[in-house]
Amino acid sequence: MASSRSDLIDHLQVLAEDLDRTPLPDDVAERSKYSPAAYYEAFDSWYGTVSAAGLGRPLWSSLPEKELLGELHRLHRLLGKVPSEDDMAERGGYGVSTYRTRFGSWSEAI
Repeated sequence: MASSRSDLIDHLQVLAEDLDRTPLPDDVAERSKYSPAAYYEAFDSWYGTVSAAGLGRPLWSSLPEKELLGELHRLHRLLGKVPSEDDMAERGGYGVSTYRTRFGSWSEAI
């Protein structure tokens, strides 16, 4: 049975309190009874998830490179192809500008 959006939000808010910050997908994967995929399915993106939960944006500049690259790999597995900027904008957990800032360009991130 799929989890309700309300259950997902409640659980994410508790996790945020435990962490004393806005959770990242890796936090959910490691510490939640729900998977990051459940949140993506319910809210379309990680920003949509944290917004729905009334949490602030995670500090993208402090995201480990491993987290950003892991999101690219997740999308690659989901889509069965190298994700484009549009794919990231529509289905990804982070903004394309985050990748441009951290890696210099989208193609460098890829």
